[in-house]
Amino acid sequence: MKCINCGTENNDANKFCRNCGNELKDENNPQEIICQTCGAKNKPGNNYCILCGENLIVTADKNSTKLNLHNRFNDTNKKRKQKHSSENKNYQMQKKIELKPVLITAIVIIVSYLAVTLIDYWKDKNTSSVRTVEIKSTNPVVESIVYEIASKFVCSCGTCGEKSLEKCTCPHAEEERQFIRDYMGKNGQKNDIIVALANKYGYLKSEYAKDYKKVDVSKIWKSNDLNTFSNSKNIIK
Repeated sequence: MKCINCGTENNDANKFCRNCGNELKDENNPQEIICQTCGAKNKPGNNYCILCGENLIVTADKNSTKLNLHNRFNDTNKKRKQKHSSENKNYQMQKKIELKPVLITAIVIIVSYLAVTLIDYWKDKNTSSVRTVEIKSTNPVVESIVYEIASKFVCSCGTCGEKSLEKCTCPHAEEERQFIRDYMGKNGQKNDIIVALANKYGYLKSEYAKDYKKVDVSKIWKSNDLNTFSNSKNIIK
């Protein structure tokens, strides 16, 4: 018996197809013609029933019509499923196309943010690592003046225990002493250098403050101990 669903040949005793599990019915099997009058099984080549003599051509036509309707119904369902599957794929593809610009924009924003962050980090790292190098003069007279001026100040870094500027070895003290050298290189006068250094870095020792009246009072180290400057304005004229 041949399965009308998958076309697999089965034994006549089989009730269900051994390949697809479809129910095997005699009236749906094109290899046999069932007589509508007596129910006898006839071979496809018989024109009349072998048991009752009924015309089998009419019966075969009816069976063929049923089979065609069944196949047409299956084809319709199959096409409907294919159409639904195709529409679903098209919908998913359309959604992907719509989401693509959004994803690209998000990726660009994230990459830009990371790039800016890394650049800022690199700048901060390199900027913080740069320090003024103290380049001492080969002229002992120049160095003598540098340390003489530095002796009138306390290192302004705030972490070295307020050492005198000519003795402190911290990077900030080196920067201040280099400031003195650079200013001297511009033919600056000693008094002008002291005023400029005091107003920029502060911490001019109080015992020298009375000699430099253009120094901001707030730049004098322990200026509150000086009676001379206790009631003065910010800039001593």
